[in-house]
Amino acid sequence: MNFADTIRLQRKNLGLTQRQLASIIEFDVTYLSKLENGRNDYPPSEEIIYKLAECLNLNYNDLLISSGRIKSNAYLLFKILGETYPQFIPFMKRLNQDEKFAKYVFITLGENQNSK
Repeated sequence: MNFADTIRLQRKNLGLTQRQLASIIEFDVTYLSKLENGRNDYPPSEEIIYKLAECLNLNYNDLLISSGRIKSNAYLLFKILGETYPQFIPFMKRLNQDEKFAKYVFITLGENQNSK
């Protein structure tokens, strides 16, 4: 099931209207409607995906992948890694957002590669 269908179906299963859900997660009902109908011009932010996952009791990693935040050619790899290692998606998010952390990781990887 795609991102739009997943969030629309789960919202309805929980007995919430679009207006109620938008109010709970604090964003515009028009934007929620676009997300549920697949008419958004770009993938939702990770923050919105997180709020939707929390409110709708959905798996964050699955929503992140199905939303298009992760390109389709990496979908299966990220899905498998996210299911196998629960910290994989948060690790990748931190790697993307924290420059110092990313430098540390890549320096460490480089040092380990050179020591072989």
